[in-house]
Amino acid sequence: MERYRLVKNVEKSKMMKVVRNINPAKVWDQDEQGNWYMTGSWKAHSGSVWKVTWAHPEFGQVVATCSFDRTACVWEEIVGEGAVPGEEGLRHWVRRTNLVDSRTSVTDVKFGPKSMGLLVATCSADGIVRIYEAPDIMNLAQWTLQHEMTLKLSCSCLSWNPSFNSWLRSVRAYFDPVTPANTT
Repeated sequence: MERYRLVKNVEKSKMMKVVRNINPAKVWDQDEQGNWYMTGSWKAHSGSVWKVTWAHPEFGQVVATCSFDRTACVWEEIVGEGAVPGEEGLRHWVRRTNLVDSRTSVTDVKFGPKSMGLLVATCSADGIVRIYEAPDIMNLAQWTLQHEMTLKLSCSCLSWNPSFNSWLRSVRAYFDPVTPANTT
């Protein structure tokens, strides 16, 4: 029996996406009869995957993952022919970018509200929150670091407040009260 770290439901759909805490990441969908079947599997990172987040459907099937390996990645789903017999219809997830600014484990990743465009925020164990923007939503390989905030504590969770217009005021970081940020 496999153990899963994170289970996410995709809004307004019957799909359920699952990412294991050990590579490879896996995606499962539910058919009309309630049966689950794997539609994607890929090696997401060189370390454990901590979190996964889905962009608003307006931006397509786009996910971001973060990992112990100090990176966050943005992935896009491509439906294609299976290379191996029995894998027809298996969806392939293509890494569009690898965000490598962190010097410690990236502990959370979240896409911003669709009203702000295609933004993704990351936080890391060293207490740094970074906000990236995709200036062209048709080219997910290009992400620009828009803002970097250094906090005094290790950050473990992020959340966006969709009621603010300014992205700088709308991201919140949650801290691990026991773990000080590594400042060395």
